[in-house]
Amino acid sequence: MWIWTDTYHPWQQALRWRTLEQEFGTAEADCRFVGYWEDESLRILPLPDGVKAGIYLRPRQGALVYLTNLLPTPQAVALDFDLADLGLPQYTVTDLESGEEVTGAPLTVAGHDFRLVAVRPK
Repeated sequence: MWIWTDTYHPWQQALRWRTLEQEFGTAEADCRFVGYWEDESLRILPLPDGVKAGIYLRPRQGALVYLTNLLPTPQAVALDFDLADLGLPQYTVTDLESGEEVTGAPLTVAGHDFRLVAVRPK
């Protein structure tokens, strides 16, 4: 007997994230990962205290960014990326949970939660 309902399984959400990573090309030779512990991470995207970012980067193709809020309270994250070194002086940011473009306003990351965003060339 399953303890989950027939309409939702946690693995379905994990499969969705995996699919987004595959579509972005996280396993491609030109893709590299910048962890939150690396100084370069804060240069690419300055973050408020308690928020960390894991960033997959592909030259001229953009970034796939996991934003994690380690605090119990929601945090507003300004998505002001510095990606000129990747050939992306202008870009769009999409919240991959909602599918909506993020324009101007900060993205709220709930307490003890994460968000996944895509940064793509304009």
